[in-house]
Amino acid sequence: MKFSLTSHISRILAGAMAFGAACTLLVGLLFVCTNTAFADTDEMSAQVDPQADVQADAQADPQVDSQVDPQTDAQGSAITDEELASALSAAGLDPEGDEDTGYSAWYLEDTLTAIDEGDAEDTASLDASSRVSVSTYAGADRYATSAKEALGGWSSSNLAIITTGENWVDALAISGLAGALSCPVLLTRSDSLPTDIANALVDLGVTRVIIVGGTSAVSTSVESELGTLGITVSKRLGGSDRYGTQLAIYEYGVSNDLWPDGSYAMVVSGAEGGFADALSIAPLAYALDSPIFIVNGDGALSTAQNKAFNAGAVAGTISRVIIAGGTARISTATEASLNCMVSGTVTRLAGENRYETSAKVASWATSNSYLTWNNAAFTTGAVPYDALGGGALQGTRGAVMLLVDDGYTSDAANVVRNRDITSISFFGGTNAISQQTRNAMVVAVGGSYVIQTAYDITLSRAASIEGKVSPYNEKKDFLASMDPSKFDSSSASYLQFAILSGYTGLISIDEMNAYIEKMVVYSEANYGVTSTLRGQGSAIINAAKENDINEFYLLAHAALESAWGCSDLAQGDIEDYEGYYNFFGIGAYDSDPNNAGAAMAKQQGWSTPAKALSGAAKWITNNYISGSLYPDSGAQNTLFKMRYDLKRMANSGDCWHQYATSITWAQSIARVMCGIYEYAGYGVQDAGLVFDIPSYA
Repeated sequence: MKFSLTSHISRILAGAMAFGAACTLLVGLLFVCTNTAFADTDEMSAQVDPQADVQADAQADPQVDSQVDPQTDAQGSAITDEELASALSAAGLDPEGDEDTGYSAWYLEDTLTAIDEGDAEDTASLDASSRVSVSTYAGADRYATSAKEALGGWSSSNLAIITTGENWVDALAISGLAGALSCPVLLTRSDSLPTDIANALVDLGVTRVIIVGGTSAVSTSVESELGTLGITVSKRLGGSDRYGTQLAIYEYGVSNDLWPDGSYAMVVSGAEGGFADALSIAPLAYALDSPIFIVNGDGALSTAQNKAFNAGAVAGTISRVIIAGGTARISTATEASLNCMVSGTVTRLAGENRYETSAKVASWATSNSYLTWNNAAFTTGAVPYDALGGGALQGTRGAVMLLVDDGYTSDAANVVRNRDITSISFFGGTNAISQQTRNAMVVAVGGSYVIQTAYDITLSRAASIEGKVSPYNEKKDFLASMDPSKFDSSSASYLQFAILSGYTGLISIDEMNAYIEKMVVYSEANYGVTSTLRGQGSAIINAAKENDINEFYLLAHAALESAWGCSDLAQGDIEDYEGYYNFFGIGAYDSDPNNAGAAMAKQQGWSTPAKALSGAAKWITNNYISGSLYPDSGAQNTLFKMRYDLKRMANSGDCWHQYATSITWAQSIARVMCGIYEYAGYGVQDAGLVFDIPSYA
């Protein structure tokens, strides 16, 4: 006795977005591993030694799977493309194709028919707005990157600070003054003004600049080039060395009354390698208009610096101090001397290495409400150049800047996790901050990212293999359905590439039950039964926890395969198998789906809906998600990989371990998942999903 899949799927698709809820899939944070942003590649030849900072600052059950004829039957669902095509027509969708994707046969469009009190209406296109956005500031070199950072923080500015891009100290020493003047910091070559910088100055409408550094750092020829742009050099601040230049910056602020009374002074190392701590403190110095003092390689201030500092303390300009770095960077004697000079506190922010120090600076700044976690930026701790202009950008945003590198992401990840972050930035391209590190940060803030898995098989060959074994479709159909470029990352169908392993905890039992209650109404009315999914939120969530699998997927899969718990298999009404339930079409082979699916349910002891849901979650995990039972197929942990046995195709030229024969099976479940995520109040990037995209030879 076979129920009508055409009628069944028509009801599913029509009811998938019941009550007028348009499916909004927010995928703003997608990063492809092969993305090639420009970085300052010559600088990246330098390697960071984290130990230098430590030294400096420390002073299935195999019987579950039944035998399958690989030539005729899928492992799970028996839903066919022909039945889906008819169902799509009944639901008001075009089964002939989608012009945007070029899909030639029964393609599920990336919109659904919504049912609102019996009236169908087309949903709007999926919302591409993002709760969390990601920006990358990267140019062909450090100067282009600096220009992008300036333009990212300011739409216009009459004033700018120009300093050398060949020595990090001056650029970081200027952070507090830039904050006091509310202007960007841009880098220049010593002997010429880079084109990107000249263009940025013009775009910003800059009419005057302050040059930081002597003529050996920023030559008079640069002044002349500025003049040709109609830009006046209002002041040059320089000294005989980096410490003298820092002092000139401070004295300029004093003489122009730019340092607020009772302000913090920031103390960092100006020695080689000291840039890391100075980078981390730069946004804070900018935000607080705080002067920066740099100590020498012995961790001490010069006599002239001490004299100026003490005068500022006596005048009440400096009352508190932040030291960034350990005792090998800034000595205990210097700390004690500063403590004697100021009326307020001296706070040292230091970790075991530059990354922990960076995290401590950020945590202190946010806990005191000087900076925010939102709009956090990440930059490499290996070299300073990509972030020399970024300190001012973060300062004007009032947001933290954290150091990260391959193998050194945990400190930053730990402090940004579970924060109210809607936007992040990276300074430098993938040569500066690898894709792996970017991915880690995106996930840490609750975002989503994309990885690519390479298969040693062409798309044409894979489509040909599928076309030969498919009873319903040809190679030309699979050329479209197996091509990831046909699926826009802002579409609901893109969820077919989401990795399904991992319980999310993003929807409660009560929320899931409430959603089920709303969604089953339409199918119940059409089938004349009470859905067996009602009240099963606890069973689904517990099954997801026990098997460490995505609970949104579990519900979506069960809903699509079972007509929201109203099909004969889900009702336990198959003759000779009464009282055994199957929500996932497991074992429901194409040759006799109802009896085969019910027999599987009886074999597994799925005698209640809860047992059927729990047992199916275990079966799917063992047979597909984990990859432990079928090493030739590997972990088929996305809907796409459950449908297409790509690893086996590439290695042996066959594809028998596949969940379904329908060409639109994966996309259909993805679309139902989309609706559940929206109901729970999450865009996909808020859920920390990983998308695994196939890459063909």
